[in-house]
Amino acid sequence: MICIAPSLFAADPLRLADEAESIRASGSDMLHFDILDGHFVPNLSFGVNTLAALKGYPLPIDVHLIMDNPEKYIEECAQAGADTITVHAEATPHLHRLLQTIRQAGAKAGVAINPATPISVLDYIMEDIDNVLIMGINPGCTMQSLIPSTLGKVRDVRARINAAKLPITIEVDGGMDPGSCLPYIQAGVDIIVLGRSFFNSADRRQLIADLHAMC
Repeated sequence: MICIAPSLFAADPLRLADEAESIRASGSDMLHFDILDGHFVPNLSFGVNTLAALKGYPLPIDVHLIMDNPEKYIEECAQAGADTITVHAEATPHLHRLLQTIRQAGAKAGVAINPATPISVLDYIMEDIDNVLIMGINPGCTMQSLIPSTLGKVRDVRARINAAKLPITIEVDGGMDPGSCLPYIQAGVDIIVLGRSFFNSADRRQLIADLHAMC
């Protein structure tokens, strides 16, 4: 079963508690939680205190650190309830060490790669990751369209994971909607992050049901 993970970043900021409950009630599989710093990307989002307010939330929380110096927040995110913590390969010179720190903190370790980042960045860290997050858009800016070349990147990453025989999941984040999901599922994606397409839906439960049926 493909996991569907709506991103709280795309929710109504004045109704975060209600929107989080809507994610749960829709039948979604995860909650995706973006933390943007305004430096690595030209936007800001929530802090760790907002994440901590979700402690006890009944779905796995997938934290995506879209920031410089992510090592400063690993322990805090883990203590606040993150089940998976994903950092950008482009944001740290010590990626191997950072992934080990995430696992030592008790969370699954993920690596995110931007659309123009080659997948060769994964070559020497495959044993240290649980998830690869492939950005479908350039991170940090809303209202972008899915970049078509990321589909080939998903296929290539899936081939590497299969060849290594490792239990690594593939996640796609950015620009995904019901009309674009099927080719990515066929290419080997395990987790699909939804943004505006989820929160703008008139029937969120039916949307998730349709996506699960597609899977």
